[in-house]
Amino acid sequence: MKRERYERYIEPFIEYFGINPKYISGKDIQNYLLNNNYKNNPGLVKALYDYYNEIDAFRYVIKKAFDDLKSIPEIEIIIPAQSDNETAAPLPEKYNDFINSLKLRKYSPRTVKAYSSALKTVNSWLFQNHRVMVDSLDPDIALKYFLYLVNDAQASYSTVRIHRFAVEYYHNIILKHPIDLSFMNKMKKGDHLPTVLTRNEIIMLLRKITNIKHRVMISLLYSAGLRVSEVTALRVGDVSIDNLTLSVKQGKGKKDRITVFSHDLVGMILECMDGKSAGDYLFESGYKGKDKLTARTVQAVFKRALVKSGIKKDASCHDLRHSFASHLLESGTDLRYIQLLLGHKNISTTTIYTRVSTPGLKGIKSPL
Repeated sequence: MKRERYERYIEPFIEYFGINPKYISGKDIQNYLLNNNYKNNPGLVKALYDYYNEIDAFRYVIKKAFDDLKSIPEIEIIIPAQSDNETAAPLPEKYNDFINSLKLRKYSPRTVKAYSSALKTVNSWLFQNHRVMVDSLDPDIALKYFLYLVNDAQASYSTVRIHRFAVEYYHNIILKHPIDLSFMNKMKKGDHLPTVLTRNEIIMLLRKITNIKHRVMISLLYSAGLRVSEVTALRVGDVSIDNLTLSVKQGKGKKDRITVFSHDLVGMILECMDGKSAGDYLFESGYKGKDKLTARTVQAVFKRALVKSGIKKDASCHDLRHSFASHLLESGTDLRYIQLLLGHKNISTTTIYTRVSTPGLKGIKSPL
């Protein structure tokens, strides 16, 4: 089985149960399939079917789910299908130069993927709608594209910003033909407040996670204010038990920083470190032994715990980082220390937590 498929479907499955897949009962697998809405997730069923065949461990419930899918139309559309008179857009002329330039500037793989995908999306839309390539894009057609992106596609501010960067970088840096997208300068950014879980909600959530490794990695998202990519990249040598600190290496923006974690986690962290060397990942994947966990696995663990806890907020893993900052602020920690712990370049990014951390409001009673 290819690694990408394993990481997408099998790794979260194994991490969910925390035991050898051969010992997972048919009833437990059935509940897992139902909880993951398997009839609308054929990729999961097929992956489990193939995986259990590979390890020579037949499960009737997986075979039955696989047979059920044969009578269900499989629809998984990411890009609208082309009509007969449409042809796929060729790649931009200097697409490879674009990719290599981003890599040379040490953008993260995730960022390179986001910008390259954006450039291809722009190019495809231009080719299908105006029969031009992004290489020959002018400001007038660019305006039409971004109007489509904002009004028809209902793209978020961050998505529009990524697409703008991709176009400008390709034209200004790669083609050496600057393009004027100044009409985008006054685009308003949505004013959204981060979701913050209360301390009690976080305790409720953590109590629903029985697997030690899972509980530690979710706990560190909150206790240390980590991003998902940072918790999966932690190595044993990054942990200082004596100082109760973590060394975050090459976080967002390629920055290193030191952050803290709770003394209550020491015992469980030591358990995760047991038998490992300094260079080993603190949280290892089940795929070929020594690889790090994927972000998808961490997100799946969090979502399951959120549902089990009965918390009705639309929260994500990243909201534990928001909660970390908000609770520190409520406890009287100076904003500049919070900035350092979070790794924010500008204090203005950290000040958003002053809007969600409002202990003074809790003493105000509604007049009704």
